[in-house]
Amino acid sequence: MASAFTIADIIKTQWCTPSRVYNSNYKIFEDNMLSKKDLIGLADYIYNDLHRDFLVTYGCIEDIEEVHDEVLAQAKFKILPKFKVASEDVTNYGFLNDLRKYVDTLENWEIILSTGMSTLDEIDYAVKLLKPSNGEKGKLVLMYCISVYPAIASDFDLTWAVELYELFRCPVGFSDHSKTIGPSIMFAGLNAYYIERHVTLGTDNSELDFDSSITWQDFVTMMYAGSDAYKAYQNPRLEITTAEQLFKREEILKTKKWYEK
Repeated sequence: MASAFTIADIIKTQWCTPSRVYNSNYKIFEDNMLSKKDLIGLADYIYNDLHRDFLVTYGCIEDIEEVHDEVLAQAKFKILPKFKVASEDVTNYGFLNDLRKYVDTLENWEIILSTGMSTLDEIDYAVKLLKPSNGEKGKLVLMYCISVYPAIASDFDLTWAVELYELFRCPVGFSDHSKTIGPSIMFAGLNAYYIERHVTLGTDNSELDFDSSITWQDFVTMMYAGSDAYKAYQNPRLEITTAEQLFKREEILKTKKWYEK
């Protein structure tokens, strides 16, 4: 497991106080949520033993203040000023506004916003709330996402990810909830800013996230294949024929740098 962990640049988990975020079904999430003690232990292991960055998706500003400020700040490792916002919170404008005020107190912050289930108008308003102004030391990253668990390859539309960049001029990543690795490899070839995958350690389909997760073996394969795809796509001698292309050639050339960091 550790060797697969160390291939990833960032390891993410989700943490919240379920009664603050969910309604009558919060007990389901409560039973599957790490304790604060386990969360800090996991972060310590990732930072100090694996030497990787750790990221948490929070559900409300109170959880950020409680965990990110009070709990993680007590640990002896660097705290990343990065915050992941789930697709379900794209229209939670109160939370987005609170988060934006919170990161104003930080330097080199990054907000990663998943966009599943959202209309362009909803994403546009969220971007206006979160995107840094000129000269500000922060970054907003949009994650192309299909909120289907699990998704299948035919659910995805790469042109929509291109559209996100063209409209909002933010770095674009890919949040992949499928059981296959093909779409992620292709996005890696296009220099996606981030690729987010759910990974399972076991074979028990009763696990909450099992159906939208890949195995560690698939994850390792995806990382190496994605690296090869990126190298091939960046080759200036590459000739793309009609039979090989997913977009028209002029569209590929136009969007060659649309994920540029």
